[in-house]
Amino acid sequence: MDGRTSDQHEMPAEPGSGPMQPLTATFTMGRVGSAGVIVATGELDLQTDGAFGAALDAARANGGDLLVVDLSAVTFMGSAGIAQLVRLYREEVRTVVVTQSRVVLRTLELTGLREVIAVYATVAAALSN
Repeated sequence: MDGRTSDQHEMPAEPGSGPMQPLTATFTMGRVGSAGVIVATGELDLQTDGAFGAALDAARANGGDLLVVDLSAVTFMGSAGIAQLVRLYREEVRTVVVTQSRVVLRTLELTGLREVIAVYATVAAALSN
């Protein structure tokens, strides 16, 4: 986020019920100008769904008229991650996604989300449009 953010918080995903389950995602929230920014790292799946939803809501509350969801470091995006983006779309939250990840881009294309949510290669590009 180019060092222009404030109030960054890391929110680890809840681990699974087994003692050997590692954390599979982290979420960092910030603000750049009037935009709320969330950076997701790791896997967006059923295990991380609650934490991802809470992080999106926190970033929305922190931001203004735009929510930038940086999925550049996401290694897996399951139906739970998709459902969170659909929720934002249905709630008419002005949302853009940042990613160059083939995993995320392919998922967005297959689900049709790429047609209704703008995708940019960098946070800077998302903020300038």
